[in-house]
This record gives sequence, C-alpha cells and structure tokens, in this order.
Amino acid sequence: MNNTNLSFSKEQLKQIIASIKASGESYQSLFQVFLETMMLAEREEYKLEKDDLSNGFRPRRLLGAQRTIELSVPRTRYGNFYPIPLSIIKDQQGEMEQLSFLLSTQGLTTEQIGEVFEQLYAHH
Repeated sequence: MNNTNLSFSKEQLKQIIASIKASGESYQSLFQVFLETMMLAEREEYKLEKDDLSNGFRPRRLLGAQRTIELSVPRTRYGNFYPIPLSIIKDQQGEMEQLSFLLSTQGLTTEQIGEVFEQLYAHH
C-alpha cells in the first residue's frame, strides 16, 4: 500500500493524536512519530526530484527537555538526502555548544556547566 497519497484534515489529525495519547503513549512518542513521518515524506519528494532510491535508515538521537528521542532517519542510495528536521536538531546542538563555551568563558567550571545542562536538557 502506498501511504504517500493519504491525506487527513486537521480535525482528523487531532483525533488521531488524541486517540494515540489516550492509549497511554507519551508526548515523546508522538513527537518521534511526527518527526519520522515528516522525514519519510520529505524523502519521497527528494527521491522524485533527484531520481534517487530509498536506502534504509540510520539512528539519530535528539536531546530535548528531560528526554532523549531515538529517531530512525531515512537514507537514500546516493547519500545526499538530509532532512530538514535534522537541520533543526543540528542547530540545537550547535546552540548547546555555544552555550557551553559562553558559560566557560564566564568562569563556570565544567561541573557547574554540567549542572546547567542537567536542568535544561536532563543530560549532564
């Protein structure tokens, strides 16, 4: 079955998300499904534009508020596909590095910086 032709109204999507949440799934799981679905749709468009083929997935971790999300990132045969959500994640990681450097230049110790990151990202 080709799922790329499915379309839902906003109200239908809200109902689907509400039913998933009611089943006990966490917001983290919903966010993971959302990101992976967006990346799959983006890969389908990319393949048509670039005459490329699917080539499985690669794992990627997203650090967020109090959680780590494990993503399955779609790949293409020629390896030139880079989904937009990953660009956002990369920007987030770059900002974390800049924050770490800034805190260091302000005289915080690595232990203190770790405590700041623990509060913001739930990772020391």
